[in-house]
Amino acid sequence: MHDFFCKEAKDMHNAILARNVRRYKTEKEGVETMYSASKEIRNEENAERVKNLMKNTGWSFEQACNALEIPAEDRPTIKELMQQL
Repeated sequence: MHDFFCKEAKDMHNAILARNVRRYKTEKEGVETMYSASKEIRNEENAERVKNLMKNTGWSFEQACNALEIPAEDRPTIKELMQQL
């Protein structure tokens, strides 16, 4: 349990966990993987928020995205994700 509260991999007891945390936090490939995963999670959350806003207000997709200040470049992905909900 201790390792999950550590901010630095060097403070962890479990060597395997520490190695993987170090990879995701410091190596370019690991950072890119984590960025991609966090963006995917954010898009899934936004898809749900947009869908709920449309349902509860009767707004169009664009109106809901504007209200939530979702960037234009994320909207096609969110629209696609909404169809899967």
